[in-house]
Amino acid sequence: MRTVDEQALDAAAGWHARLGSGRVSAREQQDFDAWIDAAPEHRKAWDETQSAWALVGELADHPALAQARRQARKPAAPRYWAPVAIAAGLAAAVALGVTWKALAPASLAPAEQAQVAAIDYATPVAQVRRVALADGTVVMLDADSAISAAFDGKTRRVTLSRGRAQFQVAHDAAHPFVVTAQGRSVTALGTVFDVDLEPAAVTVTLLQGKVAVRELTARQDARQAILAPGERLVAPGQGAWSRRAIDTTQAARWLKGDLVFDESELGAVAAELNRYSSRKLVLADAGLARTPISGVFRAGDPEALAEGLAASGVARVARRSPDQIVLTKP
Repeated sequence: MRTVDEQALDAAAGWHARLGSGRVSAREQQDFDAWIDAAPEHRKAWDETQSAWALVGELADHPALAQARRQARKPAAPRYWAPVAIAAGLAAAVALGVTWKALAPASLAPAEQAQVAAIDYATPVAQVRRVALADGTVVMLDADSAISAAFDGKTRRVTLSRGRAQFQVAHDAAHPFVVTAQGRSVTALGTVFDVDLEPAAVTVTLLQGKVAVRELTARQDARQAILAPGERLVAPGQGAWSRRAIDTTQAARWLKGDLVFDESELGAVAAELNRYSSRKLVLADAGLARTPISGVFRAGDPEALAEGLAASGVARVARRSPDQIVLTKP
Protein backbone atom coordinates (compact mmCIF):
# COMPACT_ATOMS: atom_id res chain seq x y z
CA MET A 1 0.00 0.00 0.00
CA ARG A 2 1.42 3.38 -1.03
CA THR A 3 1.09 6.47 1.14
CA VAL A 4 -0.87 9.52 0.09
CA ASP A 5 2.37 11.51 -0.19
CA GLU A 6 3.91 8.95 -2.56
CA GLN A 7 0.80 9.00 -4.69
CA ALA A 8 0.91 12.80 -4.75
CA LEU A 9 4.56 12.73 -5.83
CA ASP A 10 3.72 10.38 -8.69
CA ALA A 11 0.91 12.67 -9.78
CA ALA A 12 3.12 15.77 -9.47
CA ALA A 13 5.84 14.16 -11.61
CA GLY A 14 3.25 13.36 -14.25
CA TRP A 15 1.88 16.88 -14.24
CA HIS A 16 5.41 18.29 -14.51
CA ALA A 17 6.11 16.22 -17.61
CA ARG A 18 2.78 17.08 -19.18
CA LEU A 19 2.96 20.83 -18.48
CA GLY A 20 6.53 20.93 -19.74
CA SER A 21 5.55 19.26 -23.02
CA GLY A 22 3.99 22.50 -24.31
CA ARG A 23 0.85 20.64 -25.48
CA VAL A 24 -1.60 21.14 -22.65
CA SER A 25 -5.26 21.71 -23.42
CA ALA A 26 -7.38 24.24 -21.55
CA ARG A 27 -9.23 21.34 -19.90
CA GLU A 28 -5.97 19.75 -18.72
CA GLN A 29 -4.77 23.11 -17.34
CA GLN A 30 -8.02 23.40 -15.38
CA ASP A 31 -7.58 19.84 -14.11
CA PHE A 32 -4.06 20.69 -12.92
CA ASP A 33 -5.26 23.84 -11.13
CA ALA A 34 -8.00 21.82 -9.43
CA TRP A 35 -5.55 19.08 -8.44
CA ILE A 36 -2.96 21.39 -6.89
CA ASP A 37 -5.65 23.25 -4.90
CA ALA A 38 -7.37 20.08 -3.71
CA ALA A 39 -5.00 19.21 -0.84
CA PRO A 40 -1.92 20.66 0.92
CA GLU A 41 0.07 17.49 0.13
CA HIS A 42 -0.47 18.15 -3.57
CA ARG A 43 1.22 21.57 -3.28
CA LYS A 44 4.03 20.04 -1.20
CA ALA A 45 4.51 17.24 -3.74
CA TRP A 46 4.59 19.78 -6.57
CA ASP A 47 7.24 21.88 -4.79
CA GLU A 48 9.37 18.79 -4.11
CA THR A 49 9.10 17.76 -7.75
CA GLN A 50 10.33 21.18 -8.88
CA SER A 51 13.29 20.95 -6.48
CA ALA A 52 14.13 17.48 -7.74
CA TRP A 53 13.94 18.65 -11.32
CA ALA A 54 16.52 21.35 -10.60
CA LEU A 55 18.92 18.59 -9.54
CA VAL A 56 18.74 16.78 -12.87
CA GLY A 57 19.68 19.62 -15.15
CA GLU A 58 22.94 17.80 -15.78
CA LEU A 59 20.94 14.77 -16.97
CA ALA A 60 18.82 16.61 -19.54
CA ASP A 61 19.82 14.11 -22.23
CA HIS A 62 19.57 10.96 -20.13
CA PRO A 63 17.52 8.21 -21.91
CA ALA A 64 15.04 7.93 -19.03
CA LEU A 65 14.26 11.62 -19.17
CA ALA A 66 14.14 11.61 -22.95
CA GLN A 67 11.59 8.79 -22.81
CA ALA A 68 9.48 10.80 -20.34
CA ARG A 69 9.50 13.77 -22.71
CA ARG A 70 8.52 11.62 -25.69
CA GLN A 71 5.66 10.13 -23.72
CA ALA A 72 4.48 13.54 -22.57
CA ARG A 73 4.35 14.86 -26.14
CA LYS A 74 2.14 12.03 -27.43
CA PRO A 75 -1.42 13.19 -28.26
CA ALA A 76 -3.81 12.34 -25.46
CA ALA A 77 -7.57 11.97 -25.21
CA PRO A 78 -8.75 15.27 -23.70
CA ARG A 79 -10.84 13.75 -20.90
CA TYR A 80 -9.02 10.57 -19.96
CA TRP A 81 -5.31 11.49 -19.88
CA ALA A 82 -3.59 10.22 -16.74
CA PRO A 83 -0.02 11.00 -15.62
CA VAL A 84 0.86 7.50 -14.37
CA ALA A 85 3.13 6.37 -17.23
CA ILE A 86 4.84 9.74 -17.48
CA ALA A 87 5.32 9.84 -13.71
CA ALA A 88 7.17 6.54 -13.81
CA GLY A 89 9.60 7.78 -16.46
CA LEU A 90 10.18 11.14 -14.80
CA ALA A 91 10.50 9.62 -11.34
CA ALA A 92 13.20 7.32 -12.69
CA ALA A 93 15.05 10.28 -14.16
CA VAL A 94 14.76 12.23 -10.90
CA ALA A 95 16.13 9.27 -8.94
CA LEU A 96 19.07 9.02 -11.33
CA GLY A 97 19.66 12.75 -10.98
CA VAL A 98 19.75 12.67 -7.18
CA THR A 99 22.12 9.71 -7.20
CA TRP A 100 24.42 11.32 -9.78
CA LYS A 101 24.41 14.58 -7.82
CA ALA A 102 25.46 12.80 -4.63
CA LEU A 103 28.34 10.98 -6.34
CA ALA A 104 29.57 13.79 -8.61
CA PRO A 105 33.00 15.20 -7.76
CA ALA A 106 32.85 18.53 -5.97
CA SER A 107 35.47 19.96 -8.30
CA LEU A 108 33.22 19.73 -11.37
CA ALA A 109 33.33 23.18 -12.95
CA PRO A 110 30.02 24.88 -13.84
CA ALA A 111 31.19 25.22 -17.47
CA GLU A 112 31.44 21.43 -17.68
CA GLN A 113 27.86 20.84 -16.57
CA ALA A 114 25.23 20.22 -19.21
CA GLN A 115 22.63 22.97 -19.49
CA VAL A 116 18.88 22.39 -19.43
CA ALA A 117 17.40 22.77 -22.91
CA ALA A 118 15.01 25.69 -23.39
CA ILE A 119 11.31 24.89 -23.29
CA ASP A 120 8.96 26.95 -25.46
CA TYR A 121 5.41 27.93 -24.54
CA ALA A 122 2.93 29.75 -26.78
CA THR A 123 -0.74 30.65 -26.89
CA PRO A 124 -3.02 31.03 -29.90
CA VAL A 125 -5.28 34.01 -30.52
CA ALA A 126 -7.97 34.44 -27.82
CA GLN A 127 -6.49 31.95 -25.32
CA VAL A 128 -4.79 32.88 -22.02
CA ARG A 129 -2.76 30.04 -20.50
CA ARG A 130 -1.35 29.30 -17.05
CA VAL A 131 2.17 27.85 -17.26
CA ALA A 132 4.03 26.29 -14.32
CA LEU A 133 7.81 26.54 -14.82
CA ALA A 134 10.27 24.02 -13.44
CA ASP A 135 11.33 26.28 -10.53
CA GLY A 136 7.76 26.76 -9.29
CA THR A 137 7.24 30.14 -10.98
CA VAL A 138 3.76 30.59 -12.41
CA VAL A 139 3.37 32.42 -15.72
CA MET A 140 0.07 33.74 -17.01
CA LEU A 141 0.68 33.85 -20.75
CA ASP A 142 -1.58 36.26 -22.58
CA ALA A 143 -3.31 35.43 -25.86
CA ASP A 144 -1.09 35.25 -28.96
CA SER A 145 2.07 35.32 -26.83
CA ALA A 146 5.24 33.23 -26.59
CA ILE A 147 8.06 32.63 -24.12
CA SER A 148 11.10 30.37 -23.88
CA ALA A 149 12.41 29.24 -20.48
CA ALA A 150 15.89 27.84 -19.73
CA PHE A 151 17.48 27.30 -16.30
CA ASP A 152 21.24 26.71 -16.36
CA GLY A 153 21.87 26.04 -12.67
CA LYS A 154 22.84 29.66 -11.98
CA THR A 155 20.18 31.86 -13.55
CA ARG A 156 16.53 31.30 -14.39
CA ARG A 157 16.10 32.87 -17.83
CA VAL A 158 12.90 33.53 -19.73
CA THR A 159 12.64 35.24 -23.11
CA LEU A 160 9.39 36.92 -24.13
CA SER A 161 9.34 36.88 -27.92
CA ARG A 162 5.71 37.90 -28.48
CA GLY A 163 2.79 39.33 -26.54
CA ARG A 164 2.49 39.68 -22.78
CA ALA A 165 3.06 37.57 -19.68
CA GLN A 166 2.62 37.94 -15.94
CA PHE A 167 5.30 36.29 -13.80
CA GLN A 168 4.63 35.13 -10.23
CA VAL A 169 8.25 34.37 -9.39
CA ALA A 170 9.18 31.58 -6.98
CA HIS A 171 11.57 32.96 -4.38
CA ASP A 172 15.14 31.72 -4.82
CA ALA A 173 17.77 34.28 -3.86
CA ALA A 174 20.60 32.07 -5.13
CA HIS A 175 19.20 31.90 -8.67
CA PRO A 176 18.13 35.26 -10.18
CA PHE A 177 15.03 35.26 -12.37
CA VAL A 178 15.63 37.28 -15.56
CA VAL A 179 13.13 38.05 -18.31
CA THR A 180 14.44 39.49 -21.59
CA ALA A 181 12.33 41.22 -24.23
CA GLN A 182 13.40 43.34 -27.18
CA GLY A 183 16.78 44.36 -25.81
CA ARG A 184 15.60 44.88 -22.25
CA SER A 185 16.07 42.66 -19.18
CA VAL A 186 13.89 42.50 -16.07
CA THR A 187 15.51 40.90 -13.01
CA ALA A 188 13.38 39.88 -10.02
CA LEU A 189 13.38 37.89 -6.79
CA GLY A 190 10.07 36.82 -5.25
CA THR A 191 8.04 39.20 -7.39
CA VAL A 192 4.82 39.53 -9.42
CA PHE A 193 5.13 41.62 -12.57
CA ASP A 194 3.89 41.95 -16.16
CA VAL A 195 6.05 42.34 -19.27
CA ASP A 196 4.26 43.50 -22.42
CA LEU A 197 6.06 43.43 -25.76
CA GLU A 198 4.30 46.18 -27.72
CA PRO A 199 4.99 47.20 -31.33
CA ALA A 200 7.30 50.07 -30.35
CA ALA A 201 8.12 49.53 -26.68
CA VAL A 202 8.52 47.13 -23.78
CA THR A 203 6.21 47.86 -20.85
CA VAL A 204 6.97 46.51 -17.37
CA THR A 205 4.29 46.71 -14.66
CA LEU A 206 5.26 45.79 -11.10
CA LEU A 207 2.44 44.45 -8.92
CA GLN A 208 4.47 43.07 -5.97
CA GLY A 209 8.12 43.02 -4.90
CA LYS A 210 10.97 44.72 -6.69
CA VAL A 211 12.48 44.52 -10.19
CA ALA A 212 15.44 46.02 -12.01
CA VAL A 213 14.96 46.90 -15.69
CA ARG A 214 18.10 47.28 -17.80
CA GLU A 215 19.15 47.75 -21.39
CA LEU A 216 21.00 44.77 -22.84
CA THR A 217 24.01 46.65 -24.12
CA ALA A 218 27.72 46.81 -23.37
CA ARG A 219 27.66 50.62 -23.16
CA GLN A 220 28.65 52.07 -19.82
CA ASP A 221 25.72 54.50 -19.98
CA ALA A 222 23.14 51.73 -20.45
CA ARG A 223 19.84 52.80 -18.94
CA GLN A 224 18.39 51.03 -15.93
CA ALA A 225 15.59 51.58 -13.43
CA ILE A 226 14.44 50.03 -10.15
CA LEU A 227 10.66 49.79 -9.87
CA ALA A 228 8.52 49.80 -6.75
CA PRO A 229 5.11 48.10 -6.48
CA GLY A 230 2.44 50.01 -8.38
CA GLU A 231 4.84 51.46 -10.96
CA ARG A 232 4.80 51.01 -14.73
CA LEU A 233 7.83 51.61 -16.95
CA VAL A 234 7.57 52.11 -20.71
CA ALA A 235 10.88 51.56 -22.54
CA PRO A 236 10.54 52.45 -26.24
CA GLY A 237 12.98 51.30 -28.86
CA GLN A 238 13.87 54.95 -29.44
CA GLY A 239 13.53 57.82 -27.02
CA ALA A 240 13.35 58.31 -23.28
CA TRP A 241 11.95 55.81 -20.80
CA SER A 242 8.92 56.89 -18.81
CA ARG A 243 7.50 55.63 -15.53
CA ARG A 244 4.37 56.40 -13.55
CA ALA A 245 2.20 55.12 -10.74
CA ILE A 246 -0.71 52.84 -11.69
CA ASP A 247 -3.64 51.11 -10.01
CA THR A 248 -2.46 47.50 -9.64
CA THR A 249 -6.04 46.22 -9.48
CA GLN A 250 -6.82 47.81 -12.83
CA ALA A 251 -3.49 46.64 -14.27
CA ALA A 252 -4.35 43.00 -13.53
CA ARG A 253 -7.82 43.09 -15.12
CA TRP A 254 -6.53 41.59 -18.38
CA LEU A 255 -6.40 38.27 -16.56
CA LYS A 256 -10.21 38.45 -16.37
CA GLY A 257 -10.71 39.59 -19.95
CA ASP A 258 -10.91 43.37 -19.40
CA LEU A 259 -8.35 45.51 -21.24
CA VAL A 260 -7.69 48.86 -19.53
CA PHE A 261 -6.06 51.74 -21.41
CA ASP A 262 -5.04 55.16 -20.11
CA GLU A 263 -3.87 57.58 -22.77
CA SER A 264 -2.53 54.66 -24.84
CA GLU A 265 -1.88 55.10 -28.55
CA LEU A 266 -4.63 53.60 -30.71
CA GLY A 267 -2.04 51.53 -32.59
CA ALA A 268 -1.09 49.75 -29.35
CA VAL A 269 -4.74 49.40 -28.33
CA ALA A 270 -5.62 47.78 -31.65
CA ALA A 271 -2.63 45.45 -31.45
CA GLU A 272 -3.69 44.29 -28.00
CA LEU A 273 -7.31 43.68 -28.97
CA ASN A 274 -6.10 41.76 -32.02
CA ARG A 275 -4.55 39.17 -29.69
CA TYR A 276 -8.03 38.08 -28.71
CA SER A 277 -9.91 37.94 -31.99
CA SER A 278 -9.57 36.43 -35.45
CA ARG A 279 -11.27 39.59 -36.71
CA LYS A 280 -8.52 42.20 -36.76
CA LEU A 281 -8.62 45.95 -36.34
CA VAL A 282 -6.67 47.57 -39.19
CA LEU A 283 -5.63 51.24 -39.02
CA ALA A 284 -5.42 52.66 -42.53
CA ASP A 285 -3.75 55.88 -41.43
CA ALA A 286 -0.43 56.21 -39.56
CA GLY A 287 -1.60 59.37 -37.83
CA LEU A 288 -4.65 57.57 -36.49
CA ALA A 289 -2.38 55.01 -34.82
CA ARG A 290 -0.90 57.75 -32.62
CA THR A 291 -4.29 58.94 -31.29
CA PRO A 292 -4.44 58.61 -27.46
CA ILE A 293 -7.23 56.34 -26.19
CA SER A 294 -8.56 55.73 -22.67
CA GLY A 295 -11.17 53.25 -21.54
CA VAL A 296 -11.98 49.66 -20.64
CA PHE A 297 -12.71 47.22 -23.45
CA ARG A 298 -13.74 43.59 -23.40
CA ALA A 299 -11.16 41.22 -24.92
CA GLY A 300 -12.43 39.57 -28.09
CA ASP A 301 -14.83 42.39 -29.01
CA PRO A 302 -13.11 44.64 -31.58
CA GLU A 303 -16.51 45.70 -32.92
CA ALA A 304 -17.30 47.53 -29.66
CA LEU A 305 -14.09 49.56 -29.89
CA ALA A 306 -14.74 50.40 -33.55
CA GLU A 307 -18.27 51.56 -32.78
CA GLY A 308 -17.05 53.62 -29.83
CA LEU A 309 -14.41 55.34 -31.95
CA ALA A 310 -16.93 56.09 -34.65
CA ALA A 311 -19.50 57.44 -32.18
CA SER A 312 -16.94 59.75 -30.56
CA GLY A 313 -15.68 61.02 -33.92
CA VAL A 314 -12.16 59.66 -33.39
CA ALA A 315 -12.25 57.31 -36.40
CA ARG A 316 -14.52 56.10 -39.18
CA VAL A 317 -15.23 52.48 -40.03
CA ALA A 318 -14.23 52.31 -43.69
CA ARG A 319 -14.82 48.62 -44.27
CA ARG A 320 -16.03 45.52 -42.48
CA SER A 321 -15.35 41.93 -43.44
CA PRO A 322 -15.38 38.62 -41.56
CA ASP A 323 -11.67 38.98 -40.77
CA GLN A 324 -11.08 42.77 -40.68
CA ILE A 325 -12.47 46.07 -39.44
CA VAL A 326 -10.64 48.88 -41.29
CA LEU A 327 -10.51 52.27 -39.55
CA THR A 328 -9.63 55.61 -41.13
CA LYS A 329 -9.62 59.23 -40.01
CA PRO A 330 -13.12 60.79 -39.91
